[in-house]
Amino acid sequence: MPQTGVTNMTNKSAIFFGAFGGVAPNLVRVFVNYSSPNPQPITTQPVFYCVAMVGFAAVGALVAWAFKEKNLKRALFIGVGLPAMFQVGTLQSVPASSPLPPSSAPPMAGTELSFSLVSSAYAQPPPSPSASVPGRKLNFTGDPKNPPYTVAFYGPDNKLQSSHAVTNPASQSVDVPDAATKFALQVGESTSSSYELTKTASAMMTAEVKISEKASSGFLQGVGLAKGKNYEITVRIQ
Repeated sequence: MPQTGVTNMTNKSAIFFGAFGGVAPNLVRVFVNYSSPNPQPITTQPVFYCVAMVGFAAVGALVAWAFKEKNLKRALFIGVGLPAMFQVGTLQSVPASSPLPPSSAPPMAGTELSFSLVSSAYAQPPPSPSASVPGRKLNFTGDPKNPPYTVAFYGPDNKLQSSHAVTNPASQSVDVPDAATKFALQVGESTSSSYELTKTASAMMTAEVKISEKASSGFLQGVGLAKGKNYEITVRIQ
């Protein structure tokens, strides 16, 4: 009987160590961030972040219990290794992002598989580049509490023309490249849809920007699937 009690106590301790190991990487990240001279808020979704941490703790405890682990050090290492195993397995299934702007139209159905047995007698001429439209400006406005973001300008061929940092979200004007036809915004790992630019020379466009952190951002950070915050970006052209 005494031996059984010791065994149960040892197993309970190992289960606790497994649970602690599951949240240890995030606890270290939080400690390092907030003990630095210039701490930055990790997330504005602390509830979802904590839910992810509790999930890892539960899995760490469950694995230690299922394997009847009694060695505290091994139980701790099992818990610590779970987030890394989860991230590697999940990130392998994430497709590579496209280098084109977000709203680039996909090819029409069937075009990738189409072919012809006889070459066309008349080749279609390549599309001519869009005319240069000089002197345009794009004024960004929005909540001063919006995080800084980057505006990227694209040409008609979806190639990047230039990019500029918007460090004053309340109001900042940016010169538009002469050959640009659309623009998109980027904050951290999030990118907005792309928006058409005016074709009138020396015109001033105003873009009202709204940026809010996604509800799932805290959870994705908690499980390690996102290095930074994920945002919802909306733009209203005036």
